[in-house]
Amino acid sequence: MKKVFLCLIAVLQVTVALTQEAGSLPSFNSIRTPNSPAFSVLGVQPTSVERPNTPADLAVAIDNATEGFRKFPQNFSLEFSPYWMSKEPMALSWRDDINRSIEKSLVRTFSASLATISKEVNKKEVRGLSYGFRTFLLSGKTSDKSITAIEQLEKKLASFSAQYAESAAAEERSVQLEFFKKIREASDEAEKETAKQWYEEQRKRIQGVKEKWLADQDAKIQDDKQVFAPQREGLFVEIAYAAAYHNDSVNADLRKAGYAFWVTPSYVTGDYSLVGVYRQVKDSLSNRSSEYGVRFLYTRERYALSLEYLKGEYQSETTLPNRERFSLLFEYLISNNLWATLSLGEDNKNIQETQSIFSTVGIRYNFSRDRYSFK
Repeated sequence: MKKVFLCLIAVLQVTVALTQEAGSLPSFNSIRTPNSPAFSVLGVQPTSVERPNTPADLAVAIDNATEGFRKFPQNFSLEFSPYWMSKEPMALSWRDDINRSIEKSLVRTFSASLATISKEVNKKEVRGLSYGFRTFLLSGKTSDKSITAIEQLEKKLASFSAQYAESAAAEERSVQLEFFKKIREASDEAEKETAKQWYEEQRKRIQGVKEKWLADQDAKIQDDKQVFAPQREGLFVEIAYAAAYHNDSVNADLRKAGYAFWVTPSYVTGDYSLVGVYRQVKDSLSNRSSEYGVRFLYTRERYALSLEYLKGEYQSETTLPNRERFSLLFEYLISNNLWATLSLGEDNKNIQETQSIFSTVGIRYNFSRDRYSFK
């Protein structure tokens, strides 16, 4: 069955092109701000990432990776958000986060990442290290649709909780009255002691029912948290930066090996989004690239339609022509996170003498439940 599935994907990932050249402009999503800039600029795909939740966890992770700060960490990946490691979010309600100032947006969305690699080349250790950050200058506001949904959920839970509390209180009163009756009717101390034991057992039973109900409600909320998680809309401005350092088989000291800078402004309202992107990358050989584009996006529950324009300008030791592309993309949800994709477009328009018209059909699997996220 697995072979059949893989063959199906291979058949569906067909590309028809009239003059498709190597080194084409990356896709729009590939030049957008990465979740972990340090991993991106170092070119690593870590199998595991340390994500500490407290300052103590962060200190332990670094201490373990460096063996008490005695050695360079090998193949180490770390990502953390300082604000969410503090105690302040514990007092933060969703109503407090509807609108954010620039300062609050910067603090609440800031995340830092760190990555290292280490390998042996010609019997000498070659090391690489990168660091980066990602944050939002502006992060919109909680959408009216989300506010309405959360308020309805709160009312529903409050009503159900009040009804349950009233029912539980009535049962507790009934048990208490029964206990008093048993005490009055008891003929000796032994019967009174039996009545007390019965009363304690009934109280434990009622408490157990309460705890089970609370656990069941918590589980339901966890299942529905994606549906009722506040979605934001409005104006967003995301920025990120990452720098990489490495040595070689000759020099032992780490030297700067390049950097990358991203800016992603966007505006979201209802089912419509307008997203811009700018990325500048420079490596240790003074090769520099600047890529930017804009995307108009319309999304519904089962499909997404978008128009994209991308342009890339390159300065390098080897001749690499600038690139420009315009494309139309359509995505349809087959099941869960499995998407059918179709794209049509024109590559290298007005940049080179030869142009290419391309079309692609394929299947894509999203590990994230959200196709596009604006936090």
